[in-house]
Amino acid sequence: MNTTSMMQEEAAAKATAALTDLMALVDELNAVVDDENKILARGLPASLSRFTERKNELAEEFDKWVQAIAAGRISLRIVEADRREQFLAAVARLHKNMDENVERLRAAIDASRRRIDAVMQAIRNQFRTAAPYGADGRVASPPTSPACGGAGVCV
Repeated sequence: MNTTSMMQEEAAAKATAALTDLMALVDELNAVVDDENKILARGLPASLSRFTERKNELAEEFDKWVQAIAAGRISLRIVEADRREQFLAAVARLHKNMDENVERLRAAIDASRRRIDAVMQAIRNQFRTAAPYGADGRVASPPTSPACGGAGVCV
């Protein structure tokens, strides 16, 4: 075996090892996003998601891999075709999962916004009925409420 062949085999082995590490990263990111999507599908608020920190860490690591590949420091062209196809399938699944994740996060944010709006409206209504001054600036009479027996004071 000549030196060129040995170097090519060594480069292919390094690229295969790098791809194996990258696939493990993509698989973990897929698992985290899948789990988060399941939680969000149950209607839990996005802020309760325990996955955000880990998802961000994995995304940053994935970005470093993408930069290394784009810069040519890692070449996937010398990896066996079936391994490349497995990788591309995992990345396609990640893309699909991330699209679903974005939709579910938007829905969770919208639900949280509706909850906040409902609480704020209840607070505004309470202030409106408990305001000590009327629209004319004079002391208003206490509001009457059927729940309070019409007396305006609930005990």
